[in-house]
Amino acid sequence: MATDSLAVKPARAPIPEPSAWDRLRVNRNWLGAWFMMPARSVSACG
Repeated sequence: MATDSLAVKPARAPIPEPSAWDRLRVNRNWLGAWFMMPARSVSACG
C-alpha cells in the first residue's frame, strides 16, 4: 500500500489559451463589445 501512494503521476497537459470563438461563446460582455465595434466605426465616420 505504501508504494501505491508514492507512485509518480504523469504530468497534466497545460490548459490551452482560450480562442476568440471560446470567448464569444462564454462571455456575453465580450460578445456585446464585438458587435458594437462596427457600429462605433460607422458612427465615427458619419
